Amino acid sequence: MDSDRYKDVGDSHVACFVPQLYAAELLAKAGYRLCIVSDFAVRVYGLDNMIAADLVFAICDDQISDAAAYLLSHDFKKVPFERRGTETVEDDASIRIKHSTLGTNVGIILSPASVWHLDLGTAHYQASITMLPSTSCPFPRFSVFLNSMIETLVDQIVTARAQPRYLEHCHMQWIYSGMIVLCPEDLRERLPPENQFFIKYFYKMLSHSDRADICRLRQAVQDGEMDVTTATDSLPQKPFRIAELKSKLPRPSYWLPPTPRWPTPVLISPRECW
Repeated sequence: MDSDRYKDVGDSHVACFVPQLYAAELLAKAGYRLCIVSDFAVRVYGLDNMIAADLVFAICDDQISDAAAYLLSHDFKKVPFERRGTETVEDDASIRIKHSTLGTNVGIILSPASVWHLDLGTAHYQASITMLPSTSCPFPRFSVFLNSMIETLVDQIVTARAQPRYLEHCHMQWIYSGMIVLCPEDLRERLPPENQFFIKYFYKMLSHSDRADICRLRQAVQDGEMDVTTATDSLPQKPFRIAELKSKLPRPSYWLPPTPRWPTPVLISPRECW
């Protein structure tokens, strides 16, 4: 396999994931409904993060086994899940795969789309994805992934359900915060009201219990049990009082502005692929 196969995507770090991107193209061209998610998607949207863990493919739930079999027939192999160099118990709903000949520690995880609250059904699939430039690798459109990340994060917090062990390297709050950094301010009003509410107040809450309250209020708005105004009136007030007190404090003398960094290439524009 040509190591320069993806050199035209515009980001040398992304381009080095040759077998992983090749696998995505194989599946997409064969008609499987998938998209690449997790921190790799956030990198493609333009966040300065380095990818060292497995790439995650969200795949239509009923296609995972067939998709794995298809890759196994194209020089890929099934491998155990690992955590800190040791094998972990395999998840029944997910499959980990690597290329048979290319020596790399980075694998591919075929994960159910439902884990990411993504609807990849036939009716919605084409409207939900966009392609990485110069490839046939499908990624979720920015707003689709942002909405799904909010749903995923809220579900984890409200239910206190641990995420699958194979996704332990995927820090959902970190992925969500990266999406918020990249989200154009003027486009947030296009999001559902409950998600606009969540974005506005989630990180203003300091404690886990207060953030759980935000999640429950967001769900109430989503379910039509209350409107955004009522939800706003029901917010915990202590974090706002603390923030007001902090705003009156002088800036510490040791404060320094952030160091400018070399910009990360934006391969899929959040604005253009909203």
